[in-house]
Amino acid sequence: MTISIVVPVYNAQTRLAACVDSLLGQTYKDIEILLIDDGSSDDSVRICDEYAACNEQIKVYHKTNGGVSSARNYGIEQAVGQYIMFVDSDDVVDPTLCEKLYQKVVNTGCKTSLCGFEREFFVGNELKRSIICLPDCSDILSGEQIKKNYGSLYEKTLLSAVWATLYDLDIIRSNMLKFDTSLYIGEDMLFKQSYLAVDSRIAVVNEPLYHYYCDEKASLTRRIDPQKTIFAKRIFDESVAFMEQLHICDETFTSVSKMHLKHCFILIESIFSKDSALADISKKDYVKDVVFCEQTQSALTCKNDGDKELLIYKLVLKTKCLWIIKLFTFMRLKLKKKLRS
Repeated sequence: MTISIVVPVYNAQTRLAACVDSLLGQTYKDIEILLIDDGSSDDSVRICDEYAACNEQIKVYHKTNGGVSSARNYGIEQAVGQYIMFVDSDDVVDPTLCEKLYQKVVNTGCKTSLCGFEREFFVGNELKRSIICLPDCSDILSGEQIKKNYGSLYEKTLLSAVWATLYDLDIIRSNMLKFDTSLYIGEDMLFKQSYLAVDSRIAVVNEPLYHYYCDEKASLTRRIDPQKTIFAKRIFDESVAFMEQLHICDETFTSVSKMHLKHCFILIESIFSKDSALADISKKDYVKDVVFCEQTQSALTCKNDGDKELLIYKLVLKTKCLWIIKLFTFMRLKLKKKLRS
């Protein structure tokens, strides 16, 4: 077996069949598809079992709910391929995904390959698409090129998304790399950075072969949870540590800082949204924790790179004035609502 494809499944009945069909339609056939049912309570269980009964490429594992990281770790344990991929159950992939990623590692001698992706999302009732590919680079993204393009790769989520990548399973197992089950935001990024710290030579397929479906209404980043400030701080700290390990320059720190500050406002928006049930005093404490923490204050020291969005974030947060931050947040929420309608 060459490629193991791990698909965590949890209450994914709406889009699961399309996902599995796209995997069964791969032009490269030496694959196994591992459907890891993470304690689903909807029709996903039946869908998984029916596909497995009709397709020998598919193996189904039913486990107690433990979250997506737990499901992926379980898939790593069960996989028998030389390489491994992770696909989300609501996404679909191009028929040539496995073939092109595998041929790229064979032709270049790399152990890892990466492709671009297409992001699908709704604005109001209209389906929008945006294509994300790598910065201009050769067929191989070396450690030096990762350093050079880290900021762009980081902002485009190509270093934070675990999918659209073919990993060497032996590297994962021999270095005991696992997804952190204590996190439910940012666990992809931490896993990928840990992997790249071991193998930073990546073969590049600069085509959008993975189709990522973004359901913003159901997104975890939109839900209110004070724990998310802890996750945001940790992601920032570990990203900075990874940069220091690679001896990456100030421009990259600016990119990491920009993403952190953007995440800060997403957290603050969740507090002041109409769905928030927090009392006013709790909202105030939550915002203080986001704004005054060491990580945010460090991010505010980054150099300006001409990005107007970054400049506005810095100007608003540097005031440390809660009513200004609140006013700016309400303006953002109102503008987003208008754009969606």
